[in-house]
Amino acid sequence: MKKYFIVAMAILATLVSCNNGGDGADLGNVYADDPYMAGKLDMFNQTPLSYNDIVMFGDDWLDLGEWRAFFGGTKISNRGIRGDKAAFLPARTDSIASKKPLKVFVSAGANDIRGGADAKTVQADLRKVFARFGKLSPKTALYYLNCVPTADMTPAQKDELNKLNTAMAEGAAKGKYTCIDLCSALAQGIADGTYSWNGGKYLNGAGYEAYTKLIAEAVGSQALNHAADKESEEIEKYLEGWYGSCDPANCMPPDYYRHKLSVFRSLPAAYNGIVMLGNSLTDFVRWEDLLPGVNVIGRGIAGDMIEGMALRLDEVAAQRPNKVFVMAGCNNLVKHPGIDPLAVLEKNLDLVRKIHSACPLATVYVQSILPLNPLDPACKEFNPAADKINAALKEAAKTNDFIFIDVTTPLKDENGDLRLECTTDGCHLNATGYFTWATELLQASRLMIIGDPYQNAK
Repeated sequence: MKKYFIVAMAILATLVSCNNGGDGADLGNVYADDPYMAGKLDMFNQTPLSYNDIVMFGDDWLDLGEWRAFFGGTKISNRGIRGDKAAFLPARTDSIASKKPLKVFVSAGANDIRGGADAKTVQADLRKVFARFGKLSPKTALYYLNCVPTADMTPAQKDELNKLNTAMAEGAAKGKYTCIDLCSALAQGIADGTYSWNGGKYLNGAGYEAYTKLIAEAVGSQALNHAADKESEEIEKYLEGWYGSCDPANCMPPDYYRHKLSVFRSLPAAYNGIVMLGNSLTDFVRWEDLLPGVNVIGRGIAGDMIEGMALRLDEVAAQRPNKVFVMAGCNNLVKHPGIDPLAVLEKNLDLVRKIHSACPLATVYVQSILPLNPLDPACKEFNPAADKINAALKEAAKTNDFIFIDVTTPLKDENGDLRLECTTDGCHLNATGYFTWATELLQASRLMIIGDPYQNAK
């Protein structure tokens, strides 16, 4: 129990701490317009780094990488934010540099160039980042991962990207950082579809395998991830109806599912841990930050529905989990407004049965569907349906082989909506929301693992 008391105290500490590094006002102005970026930043500020961390600091490919798992549990903190720019990084450099990290890998510049910035401007912003690290943490080993052209770039943008890469390589000695040539390692694989299936927007398992092999020596650990993709007609059929009634402009594309699952399949197994299976609410948080000291394996995919989770249980089973926590059904309601709540209930119960079949030694926990806030226009129809499903799940747990967890009640306001102070956009959670959720999970030793049911199977 002592370990879990320490974990609970660590979570409590992050609730009352804020690691802005003196730049909170600037950060608020830079990131406030994008709910995803604002939510990520809020979590980073509430989950401070430890001294001598290795830090991945930058944009999209860093954000979507499973760095700690790639390198077999090496203490790597992911501070990537999808959509971030070199122009934004100086505003959050102090919060990282002040913790005197052991190593920092910086990746940024491509989004600036896509947005119209020239190489000279981007290089100037990156110089600010490295100069600030040099002042606040002179013993930190610094690395710059240069930019890789992607299919969505114009010829003029690719030309600026090449100029930036050349300038950053030439300035490495003076800037006191090491330049790692990511472009040479990944550009051809991006172009021919080996490392990405959508021109480089997301990397697949093979892409991250090449990435980690390139930086393994600098990280100081062996890269353990290996691409293990396989074709699935069932998955492709599922993805044909991915959007449902949703506007594609407001929904993660099906390619996100493909790439995310590809990365999951590439990871080494983390035996006897706790799998968090779900959608964006599970996807958009770093569980190692939220629940330090607990062997939690994040398996959320933004936009996923119950059917999609069922199709990837082979990968979950490969982890040989001790416990599986499910949060599912939100996207079934959002993408198919008017669906019978009982149909969503049956899909959840069918998912539980399939989890037991795939992971017969695991305990299954089903978490309630969270409500929406009126910031999200779907709130009015969504919340009553979610309430019906949650009530039915609670009742079904009495006669089915799962434990129901009500994580909804502490996140509701007096109207039954998602509390405004817990959300970034009416649907997704900020740090307050995630810590409220985590507190519920810590109750009744739900996250404690006693023994290894797989010890005789290894």
